[in-house]
Amino acid sequence: MKADTQQISTFVDALFRYASEGSFVSLRAFDDREKGKSPFAIEPVQITGEGLQPIIDRAAALAARCADAEQAIVFCPPVATFKTRDNAKGENLAEGVALSVECDSRPSTARAKLESLLGAATVVVASGGEWIDPDTGELQDKLHLHWRLTEPTQTPEDHAKLRHARELATAL
Repeated sequence: MKADTQQISTFVDALFRYASEGSFVSLRAFDDREKGKSPFAIEPVQITGEGLQPIIDRAAALAARCADAEQAIVFCPPVATFKTRDNAKGENLAEGVALSVECDSRPSTARAKLESLLGAATVVVASGGEWIDPDTGELQDKLHLHWRLTEPTQTPEDHAKLRHARELATAL
């Protein structure tokens, strides 16, 4: 299966437009049924003077591999950069590029509430899951909402503020 490179390009450009050269984007994919098991793939890609195209190309290739896999694989779009290619742990975080919120319950209501407070999300992604409204029976796509920061976080203090903002947005 071929991935929608244009959609991936739009996502990468929207979120990583202000990311620093030299940092790494960690492309990740996991078996949806085997929580806690080894990942399907982890592919670090460095942001270089070539711009974002290498990330777009690698993300599209990984998304296609995920779609072609025999088992259900979840491709996790990246939302931060890292200092090294070694891991995606907090202590390796280079830059937070966006406020990202998963809306798995009441996604339409959550989006409306958050956008009324924060303005339109930079990127809205249907995550592939669905939520059924228990009151109406209406089926809604689960959403991931991303607001690109005009300046990425770069210090532990700013990373903590971004994490706190995410916690508050999720609580809403």
